Amino acid sequence: EGLKVLDAVLEGTDVQVATTQYDLGAERWHRTGETLTDEDLESIKTHEAILLGAVGDPETVFIVLSNTLFHPLITGFLLAAILAAIMSTISSQLLVTASSLAEDIWRGIIHPSAPESSVVKVGRASVLIVAALSAVLAMNPESSILSLVSNAWAGFGAAFGPLIIASLWWRGTTRNGALAGMLVGAGVVIGWIMLGWSDAMY
Repeated sequence: EGLKVLDAVLEGTDVQVATTQYDLGAERWHRTGETLTDEDLESIKTHEAILLGAVGDPETVFIVLSNTLFHPLITGFLLAAILAAIMSTISSQLLVTASSLAEDIWRGIIHPSAPESSVVKVGRASVLIVAALSAVLAMNPESSILSLVSNAWAGFGAAFGPLIIASLWWRGTTRNGALAGMLVGAGVVIGWIMLGWSDAMY
C-alpha cells in the first residue's frame, strides 16, 4: 500500500524512484522463523531511503516480545492471560448466539409455542454449529484476527447502526423497514468484501 501511495504522488512528475523489495513479512517469519538477518541489514544500508512495513507477524508480536523480554515464569502468566481472554470471549459469544437463535428466532418467530426442552435442544445445537463454523474460519491461513474482527464489526454497524438511529429518532420506523435495513446493510458489507473493495476503501 505504501508503494501505491508513492506511485500516486510521483505520477505526472519527472522524478523516478528505483525500489528493491525484501521478503521480511509475516509469511517469511512463519516459514523460517527469521525477520531481519545481518545480510538483509547490510543490503538495506546501501539504499538512500527505507520504507519499512510490518516486519514479522503483527498478530504474534505480544507472544514474541513476552518470550524475548521476560523470564519464562512471567511469560507463562502473560500467555495464560491471553488464553483467559480468548476463553472468556468464546464462552460469552457462544452463549449470546445460542440464546438469540433459540429464544429470539426459534421461539420468538418460528415456533412461538415451543416447549422449554425444544428451546434447550436448539440452543445446544446452535453452540455446536457456531463453534464448528468458527473452527473452519480459524483454519484459513489467509485470514487474520484483525480482518475477521473488522469485517464482523462492519457487518454489525451496517446492519444495526442505521436501525438503532432510526428507531430512536424517527417514529415512522416499522418492523418491515427494520428487517429490510438489516438485510440491505449486511448485504452491502458482504458484497463490499467479496468485491475486494475493503482492501482499498472502508
